[in-house]
Amino acid sequence: TDTGSDVGTDPFTDTLDIPAGGAAFGVAFDTGATTFTWTNLTEAADSTTESQTYSMAAATFATLQTGLSLTADAAASTEGVAAFASFGP
Repeated sequence: TDTGSDVGTDPFTDTLDIPAGGAAFGVAFDTGATTFTWTNLTEAADSTTESQTYSMAAATFATLQTGLSLTADAAASTEGVAAFASFGP
């Protein structure tokens, strides 16, 4: 398993190692009403509540990924945070 996070400035990025047959997950939050574009993860959900946006994404990987860059890019960011995690099979 591996974890990472990025706080404050968009785009929110970190790198993870993901074991063969494993999965990676990401969650992001922004204090403004926006949308997110994810890199190397597939978006699963977006929600805007009281002008704050939450987004989640995930992906599975058949082969070992070393230092894979994961990004949550807010279309119009004011301030936010993202967290990432990977897990083995």
